[in-house]
Amino acid sequence: DSTMLTLKVKRARYDLDQALLTSDYLADIPDLDRLFFVAGRHLKGAMTVNGELKKGPGLVLTAHADTLGGRLDVTVHDADVHADLKQIQSLETLKMLFYPEVRTSSLDGTLDYNLKAKKGVFDATLTDGKFTRNVMLDLLLSLARTDLYKERFTGTLHSQIKQELIS
Repeated sequence: DSTMLTLKVKRARYDLDQALLTSDYLADIPDLDRLFFVAGRHLKGAMTVNGELKKGPGLVLTAHADTLGGRLDVTVHDADVHADLKQIQSLETLKMLFYPEVRTSSLDGTLDYNLKAKKGVFDATLTDGKFTRNVMLDLLLSLARTDLYKERFTGTLHSQIKQELIS
């Protein structure tokens, strides 16, 4: 237990012959903002993550979380990260990131990223997108009689990640 998280392990084994540590884990993070030193940004909310760890000559880590209205499954193999995102709700994500809550949609996607090269690819599909109530669209509705709240959006994202540049 720490002020950052509570970590529970049911079974951990260390094989002396192979110098291999294997373990399950359950991490409860009551305040994501305490991870500022890792994330480099303020985050809102809590998260519970479970998975398995294998550390020998290499590292294999799995992480699973029901979060942001959906499911996140991550595998780290040494420096390679693969994440599957299922039914992640954009409104919940915007809240977590302290962004204005102007749009809602559901996201399904995959992320492949290399921590050493700081390069990767993010592919996603957004479904059932719509605007949330906000002052700007209320003004547009009253002045131009254009109701963008009725509009529905779907789309795909294909992003190349290089260092801090996402294109």
